[in-house]
Amino acid sequence: DYVIITNEALLPSFDTLAEFKTRRGVKTRMKTVEEIYAEYTGDDEQEKIRNFIIDAYQNWGIDYVLLGGDEEIIPHRGLYDIVYTDPPEVDYDIAADIYYAGLDGNWNTDGDDAWGEPDEDDLLMEVSLGRAAVATSGETSNFISKMILYQESPVIDDCVEALMVGEDLEWEHVWGKDYKEEIRLGSSNYGYTTAGFPVQFNVGTLYDYDDPNHNWSSSQLISLLNGGMHIVNHLGHAGLIGVMKLHINDVLTSFTNDGINTGYFFIYTQGCYCNSFDNKTSFGIYSVDAMSEQFTCKIDNGAVAFLGNTRYGWGSLVNTDGASQYFDREFFDAIFGEEIYKIGDAQKDSKEDNIGFTGDGAIRWVYYTHTLLGDPEMDIWTDIPESLYVAHPSVVPIGTSNFTVTV
Repeated sequence: DYVIITNEALLPSFDTLAEFKTRRGVKTRMKTVEEIYAEYTGDDEQEKIRNFIIDAYQNWGIDYVLLGGDEEIIPHRGLYDIVYTDPPEVDYDIAADIYYAGLDGNWNTDGDDAWGEPDEDDLLMEVSLGRAAVATSGETSNFISKMILYQESPVIDDCVEALMVGEDLEWEHVWGKDYKEEIRLGSSNYGYTTAGFPVQFNVGTLYDYDDPNHNWSSSQLISLLNGGMHIVNHLGHAGLIGVMKLHINDVLTSFTNDGINTGYFFIYTQGCYCNSFDNKTSFGIYSVDAMSEQFTCKIDNGAVAFLGNTRYGWGSLVNTDGASQYFDREFFDAIFGEEIYKIGDAQKDSKEDNIGFTGDGAIRWVYYTHTLLGDPEMDIWTDIPESLYVAHPSVVPIGTSNFTVTV
């Protein structure tokens, strides 16, 4: 059902996760990159890892893959795309873990430097995949402990708390609010219909458009997140070291949500580069880790998962018909419209629902760049959990008989 790929140094740190999954009935296996590099063929480390995943899918029947390591442990496959802006935007190195999830073909039929060109890709993914962008046992413990506490002992009242966060995009005709209202309420704009949040959710808003100065503050956001939040949906400009008007030090020092008094949240953002787990920006490669890693791995509070872009996100300057919005709408439609509750499955569905639009370079770009840092098999809470009551006879008769258990 589930496979964890990591290195020998971190392998013991993932035992807790493997035991947790097994206890829940999810058959879990672990494999180190050292074993993979010794046992599997391939032109480089990425191809060897992918060949192992293909083997595990074919022979073990896995549905979920967790890449248990940062870029230095599990290297990304850089994919190619071009968006015909003026001048065109071209990238040969979009950090894209989808390479490890789409298992047909080899993503580079003609053997050139452009991986993932049209007709060389596999956009229909065989497995749901996430990454724990960890480098140490302490970061691994943060990542795993938050996920287990979120799954087993959620803060009940926070399960139905959500926040739409929209910034001033400095675009003449459209604000972050306009985009986020389509997520909050659902929409049939631009020829497709997506569900909004159901009535049991308390969906708050933090919009620059509504602020008297058109500029809400980071302290306002931190207060809301510390006060008990579950789902955070964001649109605004971002970067490797900044998202939602927060910077690295804000994340490292400001959060008090401990998963006990107030719950962990997950973040879905359309912002650029804030999930660049290879530390790359349009200006070069940096030594600091991305905001997504700060939220999910560096602290024992904050976020249990982060879904965001490793490179640019794409929007429309004149309306809400932006490429990133297609995936944002379809992700929450997967949860609230299609009842797909595992976060990796919802992310997978949000992409495959847009496969018909990938002739558009911006759509294809987001298909590649938008990545899950989190456990792909994690169930998303969609209502306040209720207790299960089990009724059964107190005595089991000797011999053959029927024993009825009602839940």
